[in-house]
Amino acid sequence: MESKYGKANRIWVMDRGMVSQDNLQFVRQRGGSYIVGTPKAMLRQFEQYLTDKDWREVQEGVEVKLVPGPQGDELFVLVRSVDRRQKERAMHLAQCCKNSPRSRAATWSCLLAAGTLR
Repeated sequence: MESKYGKANRIWVMDRGMVSQDNLQFVRQRGGSYIVGTPKAMLRQFEQYLTDKDWREVQEGVEVKLVPGPQGDELFVLVRSVDRRQKERAMHLAQCCKNSPRSRAATWSCLLAAGTLR
């Protein structure tokens, strides 16, 4: 990129498939900034922030929060949305119902677990 367009104050954006420690180290050594999609499993490191009330709505249905990284040298952007929450529930419901017998009780249990019923 730099050989083609020259050195600039870029922000590198990488998804989970591109990111590796080597790629991040390369960007860091060059003094670059980056945004990386991280695995959902990393959310455990940020549990304390997920329940806080100080989320900022950046567009309808999408909220963000800036939090320090585990070592304190990075800034993480946590993002949550109504649409994503609904998708997660639907995926959970499909998986739950697929793995359980098709009895009435199992169906009700799946619906309750997915948050479909209140």
